[in-house]
Amino acid sequence: MKKFIPLIVILMLIALGGVFLLMSQDSEESTDSAANSQQQVSVNDPAESEDGSSSVGDIAGEPKSADLLSVRDSDENGFAEVVTGDEGTMLTVSANLDPLPEGKFYEGWLVGGGRVISTGKLVEAEGGSFYQEYRSEENLSAQNNYVLTEETLADGLDGKPEAHVIEGMFN
Repeated sequence: MKKFIPLIVILMLIALGGVFLLMSQDSEESTDSAANSQQQVSVNDPAESEDGSSSVGDIAGEPKSADLLSVRDSDENGFAEVVTGDEGTMLTVSANLDPLPEGKFYEGWLVGGGRVISTGKLVEAEGGSFYQEYRSEENLSAQNNYVLTEETLADGLDGKPEAHVIEGMFN
């Protein structure tokens, strides 16, 4: 069941995006015709075009996904999706992770092209589930790997990855 939680979280995010998109379209129908030609899409609303490319907020590009697998002897796993384009980068992550000891947190990283970029702390949801949404105005398409690490709270977001937990390559 734990293996399906990331999929369920992603499907819920997509469903919520669809609801917001429908609400946005209903709202626009009540305005004048000039306003009807412009669709408002929030950062979290994915929209797919006829050619299969995706638009997340104002970022249009081909979505890439990664299954995140444990690099230590555990059942920890996750799923990441990234959309990159000229407008920037949007990353969403959901993961099933072990509870953290006091003084620790999980941090995400985009890796590739000779760079390691922190995507910040993951947020804990219910039942050992963690998630993250990250946005950059920079096109980070060269970063083709996602790594999640366990970090020491006392060191904060110091830009130095510590113990690897799960990781995957975008395809």
